Amino acid sequence: MPTVRLTCPKCRGTFDYDDAPGAFLTAIHVMGSRYLACPLCGRRSMFTVGGAPAPR
Repeated sequence: MPTVRLTCPKCRGTFDYDDAPGAFLTAIHVMGSRYLACPLCGRRSMFTVGGAPAPR
């Protein structure tokens, strides 16, 4: 499962997101972005999931 590092556009916090292969069918997505809740601030916004991979 690929892991990407995302930055919240509202609180500017960074977190790792595990991109599950089956989530594409059930998630709200638009052109490589997903509507997710930030685990740090709890607010929802669009995240570009096809970003840089997280360091291991």
